[in-house]
Amino acid sequence: MRLVDDLIEPFRPMVDALVYHMVERGQKDVDKTAKKALGTIHFLPLKTSDGGSTIGFSVRDTTVSVAKLYLKETNKPIYPTNLPELKYIREHYEKCQG
Repeated sequence: MRLVDDLIEPFRPMVDALVYHMVERGQKDVDKTAKKALGTIHFLPLKTSDGGSTIGFSVRDTTVSVAKLYLKETNKPIYPTNLPELKYIREHYEKCQG
């Protein structure tokens, strides 16, 4: 499980930001709205060194780059360098509410 933890760790602040916003807006339970917001976070836009992508594609790119590192096809994995803009996190949660 250590590798899985290492792959997910760069994305943890993105989930933390969403949960923080949800709690700030009064979300207290993991209900249908919370599950929808958390379960679809991978669709959020994310700025990357190549321009832009989504969190989901960034997870894929990170995983592939780590695999290439183990296969000695590269010497540096690709990790996200930015959080999604807060406006996208807010908009995402608002859409999930209604």
